[in-house]
Amino acid sequence: MRRRIWAIPAALRREFYALRAEVGRGEAWPETAISQTLLHWHCIFLLTLVPIALIRETAAGQEATPQEA
Repeated sequence: MRRRIWAIPAALRREFYALRAEVGRGEAWPETAISQTLLHWHCIFLLTLVPIALIRETAAGQEATPQEA
């Protein structure tokens, strides 16, 4: 589960380096494009993946606790 969550920052890093390679040939740095990319991935990560992971961990923790009689 955690491996999939941490795959998102790796994908963001690959996208960032690809964008930097395209622009880094003496052209102007597209700060707005980078900001939009970071914002996009940040929103995906925070608004969808983190709550899903927390819900699953909470559910798994509740299933693991023994029932009291």
